[in-house]
Amino acid sequence: MSRPYEVRLSLTQDSGYLGAASWADALCETTAIGFFNVTGELALCLALHAVRLAGVTFLGHVALLLSKTHVVGVSNCLIAADAR
Repeated sequence: MSRPYEVRLSLTQDSGYLGAASWADALCETTAIGFFNVTGELALCLALHAVRLAGVTFLGHVALLLSKTHVVGVSNCLIAADAR
């Protein structure tokens, strides 16, 4: 018995949409290796390509943090602090 103020989204209870279930079932089969989703893989490929072009990797983050401008700025502050 539902309450009058209760909102039923039925996201997990609606079995009418089986898209996610069919995708999960496809991953269990050996043919999933040859399965090619054009839209999903194209979007993923473009996103990873953009990340590679931006140079954002683990070493890229370290290089950004320790770039010459930051190191020079820190060393100038240390030199100025020692001069006092």
